[in-house]
Amino acid sequence: MENFIVYIIAGACCIAAIASIITFNPYLIAITPLLGILFLILFKGWNIIEALLFKHTHIIQMFDGFELSGSRLTAVAREGGIYTSVSAAELVPTSNSEIDRDKLERLIRNFGFPFRLSTYVKRFKTDKIIEKLQVRRKMKEIELSRIHNQKSGTGMLKAARLKEEISCLNHELSQIQGGGVPLEMRYYVVTASSANLKYKADEEALSNLKEVLSGLNAILGTESAILSGPELIKMIKFDYVMQ
Repeated sequence: MENFIVYIIAGACCIAAIASIITFNPYLIAITPLLGILFLILFKGWNIIEALLFKHTHIIQMFDGFELSGSRLTAVAREGGIYTSVSAAELVPTSNSEIDRDKLERLIRNFGFPFRLSTYVKRFKTDKIIEKLQVRRKMKEIELSRIHNQKSGTGMLKAARLKEEISCLNHELSQIQGGGVPLEMRYYVVTASSANLKYKADEEALSNLKEVLSGLNAILGTESAILSGPELIKMIKFDYVMQ
């Protein structure tokens, strides 16, 4: 839907611009920059516009039989009298700690429901990632120095966390500068639940997802965010393609 609307506006803008140049029509000349501004607004801020559009109207966004729920945190498909709800989250590593396989296996055995854990890996250009890591390290060091200059001891936990993050950044920089390949790694979790009532399927899928995240964040050293709206639809599409 996003591409369809944006491309229509872009096409109208191009046609109006060409027509205004040929005809010198004052109305077309006035409309052309307005269409250009509208195109930029839609192109840059579509996710916000889309969230407001689907949240406050009865329009339903769908993909392969799935439709977003009212909360936009789950997507539901119906087959016969059974509703299947899907929920997903992104987990971003915050530390360089190794995964404890035994803890991960014990955690998985404790869950009484299925879920899918996927890993996303992306390569970066070395010079750009080194610059970004150096900037991040400098910002962490400045933040740490401010805590050390405070007289109260309330920032001890925050200082310990900053030291760990700085150590992690130093490790990443040393690996890259030593010839390593800079990678961005993220995890995605997908849970699904089926029930004869739509709201029950939604609630259970979301509850299962939160339970998985609480355990995985501790073991993987990650911070998680539940996907909603267009991000959830993209995840379902990706999951569908990879099957």
